[in-house]
Amino acid sequence: MNWLAERSEQKTNQRIKELQRRLTESEALPALTEFENIVLLGLAGIAMFIAITPALAALVYLTTLTEPTVQPTLRDLLKILLVACVVVINMLVGFGTSFGGDRFAGL
Repeated sequence: MNWLAERSEQKTNQRIKELQRRLTESEALPALTEFENIVLLGLAGIAMFIAITPALAALVYLTTLTEPTVQPTLRDLLKILLVACVVVINMLVGFGTSFGGDRFAGL
């Protein structure tokens, strides 16, 4: 019974050494090449541009086609609220993509 335990322990130690060897080999390779990192950063920039475009279009629409009134109507207030929500969401998306770009380099 004792030799079975020793043999099992030896086999486990061999597996651990093999896994450590594989780990050191894989750590030497970069997860992303420099080109892949640049491509991912470019795609993140395009995504940020696409996310900001609707807010800019809505802002241009509201500033050019909304007539100024002394007392804003409920419809105008809802338009302003909609633009404010879209701008806040787009700012959050923009911050997320700008901070997320550095994450690609560490992969």
